Amino acid sequence: MTTSTPAFIQRKHVWLAIGVSLALLWLSILIHVPHVRALLVQGDNDDIMRWMLIKDWLGGQSWFDMTQYRVEPPEGLSLHWSRYLDALIGGLYSLLTLFLPPEAAERWTLVLWPNILLIILLIVMAQSTTRILGPVAALFAILLVMTWMPIRGITFANGRIDHHNFQILLTSMTAMAMILPGRPRIMGAIAGLAAAFSLAIGLETLVFVASAGIVLLLRATFGGAEPTQRLVGFCIALLAGALLFYAGQTPLAEWMTPHCDQLSTPFLAIVLIAVVSCLAPLALGPRFRNPFLRLGAVLCLSAIGVVGFSPLLKPCLAGPYGMLQPEAQEFITSRISEALPALVFAVTRPLTFVNIMLPLFLVTTISTVLWAIHRRTYDRSQQAAIGQMLVFAWLGLLGSLIQVRLNIIAAPALPFLAGHIGAHFLRRQADGRNLRGIVVMVVLGFAVFAVQQLNAPALKVTSWLSGRDVAQGIEKQPIGLACRNEATLAQLNALPQSAMLTTLSLGAPLILVTHHHALSVPYQRGKYTFWNGSFPFRSEELMLRAIDQSKPDYVLICRKDSYDAEHGFAQALNDGYLPPWLAPLPFPSDQFLVLQVQYDALPPEI
Repeated sequence: MTTSTPAFIQRKHVWLAIGVSLALLWLSILIHVPHVRALLVQGDNDDIMRWMLIKDWLGGQSWFDMTQYRVEPPEGLSLHWSRYLDALIGGLYSLLTLFLPPEAAERWTLVLWPNILLIILLIVMAQSTTRILGPVAALFAILLVMTWMPIRGITFANGRIDHHNFQILLTSMTAMAMILPGRPRIMGAIAGLAAAFSLAIGLETLVFVASAGIVLLLRATFGGAEPTQRLVGFCIALLAGALLFYAGQTPLAEWMTPHCDQLSTPFLAIVLIAVVSCLAPLALGPRFRNPFLRLGAVLCLSAIGVVGFSPLLKPCLAGPYGMLQPEAQEFITSRISEALPALVFAVTRPLTFVNIMLPLFLVTTISTVLWAIHRRTYDRSQQAAIGQMLVFAWLGLLGSLIQVRLNIIAAPALPFLAGHIGAHFLRRQADGRNLRGIVVMVVLGFAVFAVQQLNAPALKVTSWLSGRDVAQGIEKQPIGLACRNEATLAQLNALPQSAMLTTLSLGAPLILVTHHHALSVPYQRGKYTFWNGSFPFRSEELMLRAIDQSKPDYVLICRKDSYDAEHGFAQALNDGYLPPWLAPLPFPSDQFLVLQVQYDALPPEI
């Protein structure tokens, strides 16, 4: 495969495509700015909690204090996130306040931030794909970025300010620096530094970074001097960057605390073991020229390192949720949609499953087949680039079978691979058109680039054929969404500030919109925050346990919600049942049932 393209497609057309994309993004910004606050309230809890962290930091909270004190007061909830991202988003907001009122600056921050990151991602993907596969491939890469749901529709959507979009940008920079031509040690260092920063932002990229290191190790072992220099640059920058970023966001008193949900000493130890294991055989030179001997030495050194650091690594063997109650851990893995295996996710959210997984499956498998059949026609750099991207794509695809959110591992690779496929088919049509090839291109094009846009028409056709509205209830939604809007929640400000026990989806918007404290949010470092969001609403006994544990002033029920059989106690309260230790509060809104806890009427064993 060469980078030769049809004469009518040149590099200038790539920039034209980027320009069209920018125009579409700007139109989207203008449309969403007026009501982006509503998107924040109704959207992902992570975006709300990130915005609260930024406001607290700008309001004077310490750089090293990542506690949200309005959750589980007075101790508050310690979050496992990075202050670096708060500084970047907070800096944008502070800049905008120089020209706009605070409320307008907030709205513009919420729409500009994800779009700025998306523009950078578009340029990185387009330029990198052009250099390796040519401008035709770059056009398809741009199209994939703008249409694949996990990128444009979820992580980079307007109002999204959590860390996943920034992580995708960093991992994409890592992946591209691993394959782009240039001074190999410098390119490797860029990849390593971006990888270290992604780990500092959040450990979701740990599998990607480990895979990147393994890919570079294998290329260096079997590929000669150039990939070896790239590996050296990557390893040194990864270790130095991880230490630097860790020191910059971790208070000195916690440097030796083995947190298992953020960059901390156990993961620094893993990075150190990996770097020493990869570089030590290189330092010994001629003794380890045999590639299999070198790989054996890497494995032996890694095993020695793991045994040596086992006391430090052992606390994290249970994973990031190890500190939670067993029933709360089971709740996360069985009820939180992003933590579900893809095939289970397909049952509860079939449309979203298709939007995410169909393009991922098609691009990965077709690109693999094309690479296997035609790899001898590629030059050496193209072979390495496509092969590397296929590793990331397959990791994302197979990882999704364990947890659907692991599809983001494939995000740095999928646009590039879509370009690989698109350039191949378009080049074949340019060489000699045939009707079957055109039909295949059209069908694949719709399946990969337009599946999300086809949802609405498909549902309308299905509804017409079946004689009923199949769109209703096709995707199961979490409880609490019916009251998750600003106007409804703002009514609670008529009550004096208090601690409220709510279902899981109401906790984060409660602290965003009202002056109340929340006892239920989906974050694992709280004593009971995950548990409180579901279990107390299952039975009277569990509600009494929650009251004893968390001491709420009120229990809050959304009247417009229909609670499933598992949350039968919430439905019973909604239907009018009242134990003697819960008293309905005369509240002017009919959208909430506000129950005041009567501590003097609790059973004596509480």
